[in-house]
Amino acid sequence: MSHATLIRRRPPEPSRAVVRTQSTEEREYQRRLRQIAALERRFSELDAEVVVLRGALGQFASICDARVGDLLSELRRVSRLAADYEQRVQRLRFGYPPDRLGRPLDEADDDPFSVPGDDATAEPPADQGEARHAIPRDRTRDADIKRVYRDLAKRCHPDYAKTDAERRQREAVMQRINEAFRDRDLETLQSLARQTEASDPTFADRPLHERLAWAEAEVARWDRLLADLKAEYLLLRRGEVHRLWRRHESGEPVLEQLEDDLEARLVAAGRRLDRLVTSYRRALDERQRLSPGLFPTF
Repeated sequence: MSHATLIRRRPPEPSRAVVRTQSTEEREYQRRLRQIAALERRFSELDAEVVVLRGALGQFASICDARVGDLLSELRRVSRLAADYEQRVQRLRFGYPPDRLGRPLDEADDDPFSVPGDDATAEPPADQGEARHAIPRDRTRDADIKRVYRDLAKRCHPDYAKTDAERRQREAVMQRINEAFRDRDLETLQSLARQTEASDPTFADRPLHERLAWAEAEVARWDRLLADLKAEYLLLRRGEVHRLWRRHESGEPVLEQLEDDLEARLVAAGRRLDRLVTSYRRALDERQRLSPGLFPTF
């Protein structure tokens, strides 16, 4: 036997390459990133459904308004008048003094069917934007607004975009940022800062615990957005307009039925109003007979 045969071959040495094991925080961070991506996909899919459904219901509502809108407005007007007369009759019967009864309505009125509260001479409410800007400024809050705005502008400015699609996205974000800055809306600016934090070029170099905190906040934010969107979707589907729209889409004569129903309700409401007007005038005459001179004559 040769010497070479007697020499045992050494087994190959195992690779000395070091395989780095992820820490618990790193695994949790990666899990959160996958969770964020899944939530974004679910939100995008549901949002597309909501947009389509909202558009269909809005179009159907416009058709209904063109067909029965005038009838519905008249029914509401007559119903409000009936409620007003009913209150006046009750006040008369319970002996309310004249200053708590309201102005009596009779044939001499220029508009005997005017709705209480519809005062054409009333001053319009102050503009909400002007009222908001009239609030005394808080120097600390203003400083925070400017600081957050500058950080967002540096991070999200469209000039930093690398593609046309990214530029359009940045322009949309900057529009929201500018609107929030104009309105001195610190909360919205801070929310936008959290949403766009990952687009900061230095984000990847931040400590892991900071990135994990951001990811957890993003998961919570997407959970809230998705819950709100689901609530809106369910509200649209459970509404009366959706029920009528489904029937209309299936070929039922929904608009004709609506028109007939409103006409019948308007006739009934008109009869009720006539009865209440008669009751009011009788009660008013009785009070004037029992207490002459108590009520002014119009």
